[in-house]
Amino acid sequence: GPRVTILLCRIVPLLVGLIGGLVAWSWASSLGGARAGLLALALLLFYPEYLGHARFVTLDVPAAVACGALALLSWRLWESPSAWRAVALLFGCAVLPLVKMPVAVFAGLELLALWLAALARYAASPPPGAARATGFGLPKATALVLAAVLAGWAGQWAAAGFRFRLEAPQIPIEGPVEFVEPAGPARTAAGRFSSWLGEHRLAPQATLATLNQAESGEGRTMFLQGEVRREGWYRYYFVT
Repeated sequence: GPRVTILLCRIVPLLVGLIGGLVAWSWASSLGGARAGLLALALLLFYPEYLGHARFVTLDVPAAVACGALALLSWRLWESPSAWRAVALLFGCAVLPLVKMPVAVFAGLELLALWLAALARYAASPPPGAARATGFGLPKATALVLAAVLAGWAGQWAAAGFRFRLEAPQIPIEGPVEFVEPAGPARTAAGRFSSWLGEHRLAPQATLATLNQAESGEGRTMFLQGEVRREGWYRYYFVT
């Protein structure tokens, strides 16, 4: 019945939250040993903000866990490169961004950081065979990043059923938010980028919807240093 369905819906975020604890444990253990891993696990699972979202059926905790998993996969590949770890990162970049759009942005930044770090490492002390390119004439680090980006892009299309337009959005969106065709000229960089992607059919509407929410300018209620706003602060990043 409905109660069983609701119970199952609440169990899934809890299980995903526990997976986040395992990600924290694995990462910290590899850096500082078993005690560091247990401390990281405890600090995350008992963090009030983390616990506060555990009882909600939302995507906040899954998105955080997905970003942590991508960071862990990138770190593992950087620490000890291997074909299996490269495949694991490719798979993560294709699947984990399906959780929520910000995970796709995080994956892009993670790949960019990994790519720049790899280029810096090879430039400082090229290992034997590092100068050799792949069959496409690209350095191995560059080829891996491009492959991961293509995997994530294909994953977004797969989640949309390889269709550009949404036949019936699952959740009604209020306000001047459009999927790919804003009511007026795009004002922000996100809106212009989203419009360009939509015009060229390079990403499905489900992916572009999040970018267009930034274009709408509606915002969400936020709190910082005793002040409530529906717009951001320039000092936000300095404070955090």
